Amino acid sequence: MQSGAIRSVGTGRLVFLVNTDLKVIVIRPIGYLSAERLIDNLCDRLLATQEVWRFNRLIDIRRFEGELEARDVEKLARQWRSIRGNHRSFAHMAILRLERPYRLYQAGPLSGFPDETICRFSDFQEAMTWLTTDERIGYLKSLKVRAEACEAVSSARRTRNTPTTETEIEFAKIPYDA
Repeated sequence: MQSGAIRSVGTGRLVFLVNTDLKVIVIRPIGYLSAERLIDNLCDRLLATQEVWRFNRLIDIRRFEGELEARDVEKLARQWRSIRGNHRSFAHMAILRLERPYRLYQAGPLSGFPDETICRFSDFQEAMTWLTTDERIGYLKSLKVRAEACEAVSSARRTRNTPTTETEIEFAKIPYDA
């Protein structure tokens, strides 16, 4: 894997890794970054990558302490359209988060990125496998089956009257809205 620049921005940094063999870019903001500085630095790195629209992207925000509002995503989408120019990007984007994905193993568009398929994950290896496999739909189905099996066990635990450990108490608060 070829490494891009690691830049200090405020108290945080942006890690940008390019794997030209797999055609995957890993974008990892770490610590606190303002939305403006994050977007500007990210776009600088994207501009420096040849034929960037051909790369799938893994955006790992597990250690990101800043916030992106809807207007920030719109700004990023405008800049992305400017960077790719007339080239359409049918790439895939995996968003890696700490919490359980909002839409468990479902891929779909994101406002401002109509040509790209975006899926949310909480596991790095699952996200990377989805980006690099030839059979993405089958892979997501296999993850969903595995998740449903785990959820069935979890539901049985929830039927107990009182959680007994701190972990079980926290687990009982997790919403099941997949």
